[in-house]
Amino acid sequence: MPIIGVYQFSNKFMKCASSSGKRNISAEAYVKQAVNMINKDVIKAVSKLYNISANIDDYVFPVPRAVGADFPNSNGDCFTHEELTRYSNKHRCLVYQTFRNVPIHIEHKANNKKEARGFIPDAEYISTDPRDKYVLALCAVDSKKDPALAEGLVSGDIRYFSMGCVCEAVQCSICGNKFTNDRDMCEHIRPTRRMSYFGGKQAYEKCLGVSFQELSVVGDPAYTKAATQYILNRHLF
Repeated sequence: MPIIGVYQFSNKFMKCASSSGKRNISAEAYVKQAVNMINKDVIKAVSKLYNISANIDDYVFPVPRAVGADFPNSNGDCFTHEELTRYSNKHRCLVYQTFRNVPIHIEHKANNKKEARGFIPDAEYISTDPRDKYVLALCAVDSKKDPALAEGLVSGDIRYFSMGCVCEAVQCSICGNKFTNDRDMCEHIRPTRRMSYFGGKQAYEKCLGVSFQELSVVGDPAYTKAATQYILNRHLF
């Protein structure tokens, strides 16, 4: 992977490599800034909650896409630009920022927070290309708790992610009706018909009132671009 920069971190150095030859300057600028702003106090606090290391030097930092904007994933869920950038009074932040400090799990086995492999110190919304907007997540994975996972992420053998969220309502992309429970859904977005076409338009759910709850390492992501874009790993020079 081409090296895009080396940053001092925790009295050591971190090498930043891109998994793609196509460079996104906005994404790179975010990574350079975020890696040097990780709060050690936050790591200490979440270490107790998620049963992960309190030592910042135990972590590797993959930076994947977490969710894309304005198109449905293979599950028929769509997160619009307006929703991702909406201010949430409940969380006192923008919706995409609810990714911050959520746990990282394996295949959405997220019932027990103590089984988390890490957490997300920060997230950024990248919108420089209007045709390809997405949330980039700075992930911290505990290499002591799960050495095999950390090694796979650094090597690139493991690279796909999938978000977990809750939403207050969904809106049908065909008729525009909003629903707060499965019983009241229109015919367009019922499970058996979702992602079908009606009059040339695809039926899917626009998620509303979103709160992101976790990010999982998975083998088969619903959002096909939810893969590691950069990997940050400490190297002593």
